[in-house]
Amino acid sequence: MDSIDSIEIMFNPETVAVVGASNDLSKWGAGIFSRVLSSPSIKRLYPVNKHQSVVQGVKAYPALRDLPEPVDFVAIVIPYPDVPQVVQDCVALGVKTALIITAGLGETGPEGARIEREIVDTARQIGLRLVGPNCMGHFNAINGFSTLRMTLQIEKGSIGVISQSGGFAMNILQAGREMGVGFSKFVSVGNEADLHF
Repeated sequence: MDSIDSIEIMFNPETVAVVGASNDLSKWGAGIFSRVLSSPSIKRLYPVNKHQSVVQGVKAYPALRDLPEPVDFVAIVIPYPDVPQVVQDCVALGVKTALIITAGLGETGPEGARIEREIVDTARQIGLRLVGPNCMGHFNAINGFSTLRMTLQIEKGSIGVISQSGGFAMNILQAGREMGVGFSKFVSVGNEADLHF
């Protein structure tokens, strides 16, 4: 699969899993799952949480390999030591695109960089494309799909935003909102371990 197809799936998936989905509203996994849950374009959504059987009213699964079907897109919101196994599961299931919110990898030093390279090497076995890690999500304002934790109301428009820095991107989106400017798509790329600008 080429990068264009992967990007199309990233913004327009039909089936999505959120690994690290949570009922604890103080956690990123809760906010992100809630946003995906409210995305009208998603046909089926699966929370993955090894400690909870139901997340925000939806049946949860302990691991990706336990899902009843393959999914198009996976959002990964778990501590960094568990990310390599989840990416291995993505590869085994033929997932096409994943976004890794998780921090604590390449930006932390040599050991984190080693784990990050291992994750990318695993993904490339089947052409799985990755956004992140250490990013804050993305959205498609056209179909309402979002993996952002925050609930900033975005007007639909024609401007797309790609940003390495999540904080800087939020300033752009907020400024646009205040000026009445709409956006089409946004992606926070974080460490750019695989997909780059």
